[in-house]
Amino acid sequence: MTFSGFHGFTALLPFILIDDLGLTPFQFAMALLVQTASFISGNLVVSYLSTRISGARLVEIALVLLAISGLGFAVLPQLFPGSVLAIMAPVGIWMLALAFISPSTTAAAMSGFGAIAGAAGAMTGFFQVGGGFVGSLTAGTLFPDARTALVVQLPSIAILAIGVALIDRRRRR
Repeated sequence: MTFSGFHGFTALLPFILIDDLGLTPFQFAMALLVQTASFISGNLVVSYLSTRISGARLVEIALVLLAISGLGFAVLPQLFPGSVLAIMAPVGIWMLALAFISPSTTAAAMSGFGAIAGAAGAMTGFFQVGGGFVGSLTAGTLFPDARTALVVQLPSIAILAIGVALIDRRRRR
């Protein structure tokens, strides 16, 4: 689901930042550095933390970040409609969450499958790419405009991801 959100806002950002907010292509590229820098920073932090805390704790941190990002997507573009930061701050937080959640959930998906762990890993990749496809498809087809898609779809995906994680947590207990 986090990849669905990532591909969803990636599909929407050019329409919002260039068409709605009037950024030039160069300014758009500079704004997207927030996305890249957040993901790289998140991976560096996860690399450090992964030897100190459990994968389950990393996922919990990711879910908190997703909640903050989803709330940011729902509120900030409404409060500050002309602000690039109101769009890119939640994007940056989402990318931090993605860096926290991806390694732990992939490892968890492969654990317990022993001899077919490679197939289980491939299946997680399928779900990531498939989720990305669904996220970008819904962002582009279900909403009247890109801004509406951003403020509705991304918070919804964050809620769904947290809900699925809570259901899975309850199931494992």
